[in-house]
Amino acid sequence: MADSIIIRVQSPDGVKRITATKRETAAMFLKKVPVAQVFTCWGPRCLVCHPWAGLPSCPLLSRLAGRTQGWAVPCPLHCFVCVSLLQTRRPRGVAMGACGPQSRALAAGLLAGGVCLCFHVARRLPLGIRAEVAAIYEPPQVGTQNSLELLEDPRAEVVDEIAAKLGLRKVGWIFTDLVSEDTRKGTVRYSRNKDTYFLSAEECITAGDFQNKHPNVCRLSPDGHFGSKFVTAVATGGPDNQVHFEGYQVSNQCMALVRDECLLPCKDAPELGYAKESSSEQYVPDVFYKDIDKFGNEITQLARPLPVEYLIIDITTTFPKDPVHTFSASQTPFPIENRDVLGETQDFHSLATYLSQNTSSVFLDTVSDFHLLLFLVTNEVMPLQDSISLLLEAVRTRDEELAQTWKKSEQWATIEQLCSTVGVQLPGLQEYGAVGGSPHATAAAMWACEHCTFMNQPGTGHCEMCSLPRT
Repeated sequence: MADSIIIRVQSPDGVKRITATKRETAAMFLKKVPVAQVFTCWGPRCLVCHPWAGLPSCPLLSRLAGRTQGWAVPCPLHCFVCVSLLQTRRPRGVAMGACGPQSRALAAGLLAGGVCLCFHVARRLPLGIRAEVAAIYEPPQVGTQNSLELLEDPRAEVVDEIAAKLGLRKVGWIFTDLVSEDTRKGTVRYSRNKDTYFLSAEECITAGDFQNKHPNVCRLSPDGHFGSKFVTAVATGGPDNQVHFEGYQVSNQCMALVRDECLLPCKDAPELGYAKESSSEQYVPDVFYKDIDKFGNEITQLARPLPVEYLIIDITTTFPKDPVHTFSASQTPFPIENRDVLGETQDFHSLATYLSQNTSSVFLDTVSDFHLLLFLVTNEVMPLQDSISLLLEAVRTRDEELAQTWKKSEQWATIEQLCSTVGVQLPGLQEYGAVGGSPHATAAAMWACEHCTFMNQPGTGHCEMCSLPRT
């Protein structure tokens, strides 16, 4: 039968054959299957879940594992039922979740052409892992109209350490190419499509570099790693000229080409890459790809140039209907790091302004800001890297009592004293203070240098640190 498929079932009595139609659902097929059998299926190869690409094994067999008491073998070719299951559930995906105040990076930082690193909480699904984006960090970068350069980040290790204590880890990077189409209507240009490109060669190379830096742990691999779960997200214009978010990864072949410095971008054609030629310094094997010519014949082409769509894997991106914020959603959020060029600076004046505008009686809501926590750890005047673990645990577990305990510490009292010297009156300063005496009197006694922010003793006309005059 042309519309049927035969599946062989190994039973104690021998091999049995079960016929299933192509229109048959997985649920109907399961009713035909006896318990405690071993399955092997033949049919069209499923390009989404083939095991030699490092993705999950046959989802049909995974679903049957409970019924067969674990006697399921990897499906070598995958039957049509696998495809029908994968049409309703993708093996992997990224949920661009409610980031609270961090989501403004998509509206402000990304509109300026920035690159952000996403931190997430992993959620296990029946057919894979879903990453829920909880925070966005902007690394140091220099952007122009047509290019972007990522700079060395001296705080990268500290950021990863803070994120780990908050129960987060890096899941991917996000960038944008938004260009206004009509300012009156608020529409954006639809520039990434089948007629142009989805990812440029430079973006594929950058994605491959990120994926190589964040390999996926695999106990079955000889070197302990195989592939990567690091995702590339793009905020771009859609067919309706509205902002859309697309998710991609590059293949393991692209990762290998980038790792060995064999792939180059083309100058005037962003949709094309170029396999480097061998030289006296480096041997590069020839790279080929298959294409269909105008006569319908399959031909082999040398990857000079190479269409980058051969290297791209589509990843599902979604937004929740009912957002659940990981951090507090404040109307006046704390400034984002590494935005000095845009006029946003992180200093004690911005911290004092933030604390004065967020007058919530719940201290945990005030400090539940990813960028604020990074500033408290990485600022040069009063870094709290060695004493902020209790506060990070309170934010991670949403424990207000634990946050109140940290609020009474000497470190937070010192932070408030530093904030009071910039001329911004903090509400409830005396309540927050942990040391005795009048905090206002102590603040008036010491003065902060306008040039280096060093706290000087009263009665001095020059800064003890930089030797510049007080006024």
